[in-house]
Amino acid sequence: MNGALVKKTITYTHTLPSGAVVVILGVPALCDEESEDGFCAFEPEVSERLYDLIDAAAARNPAPGEVVRLLFSDDPETVRPQVDLEVRVRGKGLNFGEIPLSALERLVESTTKAYRIAAKAVAKRLGVSKTPPYPTVAFVAPGSVVLGLRSSGSTPLFEEADVGHMALDLILQGVEWAGEGAPPGEDPELVAAALESVIELGKQEGVVELARYGEGGRQWKGVITPELRAKGEERLREVVREASRKSLQVFEGLLDAIKLDGEAHLRELSLKPQEYTGTTLNFRYGPDLLPKLLELFGKRVRLAAEEKAGPGERDFQALEVEGAKELPEA
Repeated sequence: MNGALVKKTITYTHTLPSGAVVVILGVPALCDEESEDGFCAFEPEVSERLYDLIDAAAARNPAPGEVVRLLFSDDPETVRPQVDLEVRVRGKGLNFGEIPLSALERLVESTTKAYRIAAKAVAKRLGVSKTPPYPTVAFVAPGSVVLGLRSSGSTPLFEEADVGHMALDLILQGVEWAGEGAPPGEDPELVAAALESVIELGKQEGVVELARYGEGGRQWKGVITPELRAKGEERLREVVREASRKSLQVFEGLLDAIKLDGEAHLRELSLKPQEYTGTTLNFRYGPDLLPKLLELFGKRVRLAAEEKAGPGERDFQALEVEGAKELPEA
């Protein structure tokens, strides 16, 4: 290098390991015009941009010998193939050429499980019997372990109200709920599924970054650190404890009907949960409780039951039953 560096705009060329060539036009550079080899250097932010553009071009999986032409001003997010969810793991030894097969296998497995957990919860909430198929991998990008997920069909992967679309949103929502907790009134089953998904994705040795895409590019981003995963595990335990506490209900009433198919009935309820508005109760029982129920038939009983929510109804399964004090006559 003989003289001062001069600001110029150049064309940068990079050959990918596959043999494809990435050509980036309009790259700001600092060049020594007097050097014989045409030496040029880049500012740090320019180097980072070039790195991102090359990664994005590689994600297109160009054929050997194919030339991918880009502008330096292009957005790397729009250069990559269109996806609905991007999963990136950053950490030591997680660069192409260094990634153990076990790490890639673990990422694919945890991503699959996380999606399945979220999709099943959303399908149940909507009363949909069939969950959507798993997303497919649109690309695996270099730089770290990066999976871009979309369907093999049209883009975007899911319609706005589709179960799969909502499942991806639920996974990202789980990142927020793991850190800050879910707001009051959220469906505990959805909250639990969201937290389980985050915990599953967090089973990596590095930091997991999630990016949710839709019309107009990236819409939402979340980061799962080991600390966030630990928070999510504690919040999940809280949700499970609270759900268990709320599901156990106590009733007192007159046992006036017992069916041998496992159903029975109380009327004249004198004790019931505050939110229960009925005056009678249909409940289910197991065969172990039948002798006790027959013994107490026609009498007032105290019943401990587990509430199991069903579509549009409340279902109660008897756990314990004992005699209760008779109400005084009016």
